[in-house]
Amino acid sequence: MNDFYDAYAKKNDFEWVMRGAAKIITRIESSMPQKETEVQDFMYNASLNAELFRRNVVVELVNTEMNEELLKRVPYRKFNDLSVVYRWIYDVGSNGQSGILVTNELAKQYSMSETDLYENALKNTKRLFPIEIESMREFTERILGAIYPSGMVSLTQEDMGPIDGMWILSNIVHINGATVLLYPEVLDEVVKLADSELLLLPSSRHEIIAVSVEALKMTGQKTEEVEKMVHEINMEHVPLGEQLSNEVYLYGDTREVTLANPFR
Repeated sequence: MNDFYDAYAKKNDFEWVMRGAAKIITRIESSMPQKETEVQDFMYNASLNAELFRRNVVVELVNTEMNEELLKRVPYRKFNDLSVVYRWIYDVGSNGQSGILVTNELAKQYSMSETDLYENALKNTKRLFPIEIESMREFTERILGAIYPSGMVSLTQEDMGPIDGMWILSNIVHINGATVLLYPEVLDEVVKLADSELLLLPSSRHEIIAVSVEALKMTGQKTEEVEKMVHEINMEHVPLGEQLSNEVYLYGDTREVTLANPFR
């Protein structure tokens, strides 16, 4: 947590804030368990109720280039440089979530096309794992409150610097929360908060950091510099299996998530 305080002390430096937040978020994620069945035959258990399967399949986002072999075995759809894949969740509890990746064979067993999977999984994900939006102000006060538990931390507008134009987007369990990118209505809510288009930075597979384009302009940072920073943070702080992308995304009036720099 002292890493985040070091970043906060340099609050007018956008990159320091991002790096400090990335360290804390990664540490929080590493303490969250996630289980996956080791019983391969479970995938083909004929007694599994088809309706139960349909109601508990969820979306996940993976990097397309990093998962070329995986994508040969599973139903998926492309989403910029990412791919949407599907997982059947059979347990969510205090020990994390348990589930199995939906393969082509499993989808065929339950007569679900990729479109069926996507439509059901999009609804189920939001129902099973409600989306959470936390401003970087709230995150900062929470972390600083943990460092200095004796007193309530309250930050002024002047204190916040560029942090006041940033939000952390995930779900309530902070597992596979980057799927928030698939919900325009949620991103619209953040656009209203920011009163600006958004740059969307993939912190990991579990969170997205939304940055007001107007607030970013005030720091003097350019999109290319932010992309370089995202890549460096991935290399330095995010385990390979948790990395989502080195790209930065843009969301605004078109209500579509696009690459911020598609010609790079």
